[in-house]
Amino acid sequence: MIIVGDGDDWKNDIDPILASVIQKRKHAKQNRDFALADAFRDEIGKRFGLAIEDSFVDGSLTSVYRNISEKEAEEKSDRHEKSIVFQLNQRQRQLSKRRPLISAEELATIARARKRLNSKCNSHSKKQKARFEGFSNWLMEHFNSVSHVLDVAGGQGSLCWHFVMKHNVKCTVVDPVSIRLSRQKTQNILQLVKETDAQNSVGLVKDTGILVENFLSCKSSASEEEKQIACNYFASRGGDQVRSLFNAEFQKKHLDLWKSVDLVVGLHPDQATDAIVDLSLESGTPFACVPCCVFPTLYSHRLLRDGTAVRSLEQLIQYLMEKSPDIKCEIVKTIPPPCNTVLYFNPET
Repeated sequence: MIIVGDGDDWKNDIDPILASVIQKRKHAKQNRDFALADAFRDEIGKRFGLAIEDSFVDGSLTSVYRNISEKEAEEKSDRHEKSIVFQLNQRQRQLSKRRPLISAEELATIARARKRLNSKCNSHSKKQKARFEGFSNWLMEHFNSVSHVLDVAGGQGSLCWHFVMKHNVKCTVVDPVSIRLSRQKTQNILQLVKETDAQNSVGLVKDTGILVENFLSCKSSASEEEKQIACNYFASRGGDQVRSLFNAEFQKKHLDLWKSVDLVVGLHPDQATDAIVDLSLESGTPFACVPCCVFPTLYSHRLLRDGTAVRSLEQLIQYLMEKSPDIKCEIVKTIPPPCNTVLYFNPET
């Protein structure tokens, strides 16, 4: 058994060739090149007969390399062969509708179809679309008299859409990615414009003097004029954006904007999660956040009060709540699981 940590003592008593491959895999893991690290893992398994178990101790990577028993090697080989046979049979079934039976050699060269995987991904994506409406409705119920919302890591503006178009609340998205109206949303706005005769919304974004096309785009088959009408109407209702990362420097660079918002929200804000909580608590601004990704390697400094490293969503929620006793927690059923726990802070309650 070989234990590889931060030091280089493990190199002394092993084959230099094996040590070189282990060192290359270690560097690939540190550089987050996981495809290359997996390739070195397979080489170590096939060439030297070693299995690898990775773990994090005090934020640093420790890998244990142990010999594979004959039974384990046979079971692994059987699983691999069964997987190959399953993939070949699956491809044959998918191709049989379009062409006659082909040889196994030719079949092995054909790319594997992703229909089943894509079907699962599409089903999950459709369910997750409900999180924007569910979260916005929950926010309007729990925070009274909200007039301006700061949507951190708002992406293409799906949550912003619900605030602006359904709740008549001004919303500013903070994200490097530009807001984008989908085909359906564009058509909904054009229909609303037609019904209300709101053609006077065409032109520049009110109070900013910036052309809408600089921060807002439409994904639609509509004409350029109709797209411009939809973009300007959405902006005139209160949709806005700051194309920037949200970090500790954001409050200083956009102090006027920060003072104007009544609520800071983040729906799956990823790397901006800590900044939302820290800046809001520091200034006493209400916030609501739905944590999602943990990034344990990127944020290895996160530790619970008992010294445990934060490596799961449950630990991340506990870590954020330990920042202040005023932070409350609630599981919102209208937000699709598994990431449907809202952490919020409201000084008025």
